[in-house]
Amino acid sequence: MIGIKKMFVWTIYQCENCSQVLRAFLAQQVTRKNLDVLYKIINNLTAHRALKNLFENIVLHNYTHATKASRGSLLEMTAGLDYVNRNENAGKLYKVLKQCNKSNTKPAVVFLKAWYENALKRELWKTHDFWFQTRVMCMDLYTILKIFSIPRGSHCIFYGGNSHANTMSKVLRKFKANMIDPSRDMKILCSNQNLLKLESYYLKDRMVTIIGEHHGKTNTAFANDLLEYLRRQCNVKQKIYFLIEKHISNKKDPIQTQLMCNMPHMAIHKFRCDIFTEKNECSNLKIIPVDNRHYDMGFLRMEIFDLWYESESFRKCAIDFHMEIMSSLQRLIKEMETYLR
Repeated sequence: MIGIKKMFVWTIYQCENCSQVLRAFLAQQVTRKNLDVLYKIINNLTAHRALKNLFENIVLHNYTHATKASRGSLLEMTAGLDYVNRNENAGKLYKVLKQCNKSNTKPAVVFLKAWYENALKRELWKTHDFWFQTRVMCMDLYTILKIFSIPRGSHCIFYGGNSHANTMSKVLRKFKANMIDPSRDMKILCSNQNLLKLESYYLKDRMVTIIGEHHGKTNTAFANDLLEYLRRQCNVKQKIYFLIEKHISNKKDPIQTQLMCNMPHMAIHKFRCDIFTEKNECSNLKIIPVDNRHYDMGFLRMEIFDLWYESESFRKCAIDFHMEIMSSLQRLIKEMETYLR
């Protein structure tokens, strides 16, 4: 266990009785007794004081307010505490730090430092969605590490939301990847699907293809076409590393698994929840989830911050938490830079 001084601000260790409290809240039993139990749990957590203050404020607000925002924040927070017991590595940037090595880390560090400097310059910690933006960055950081780790001679395909796709393209161009014409198969696959991006690059003996979708508009049929394409590529000579915007699961997180598969009308949901995506016997194909946000930053979704506009005291706690995020990112940059020496 890392020492308290070395914890990231979002790191939480074991949370006793959290699963029991979550079940009660899901059953619409937000009672004073349950709030008392939760407040005591939070007080005893091994976690950063800024995070504990944020959580305690949510509980205190719920004693006197039963609004949609207060109950939403409460439920999301309790689900996040429950997740701690389902994944011992949650919130420790385990996936990011494990992926770092001397050959792949420089592009990720350059990206992270630029993101940090932009947040510092624009004082983004004062904004409502700073935690959301930080989590988006975290997935991008991990995806960059993955792309620059792909073996030479392979075809790497990234498929995710267009914001992530744009970031990958920018990083590839910055690190001298040559933009090339996508293959004929890729053009046929992606045509007339309401996708927002299809780009291919040549990166040090690797082909990298970036596919960006509009979550609300990309045709659901694209999922079927993409699955069929990958089935045709199964067990051929070309090695394919397919990076998908899908939450990394340890198979012990039913709530998170359900949430990433609960919108089958969305192409990316349909694709990432197909049994072929989850398990296939292709010797040349690896389908790799790269959405590490829950795993590396905890199951603390943006909805926790629904109280931002309802409670001034919560907003102050949230800004304090955001400022500590900046400190945690400084430490992450220093840790990642050790791989460059």
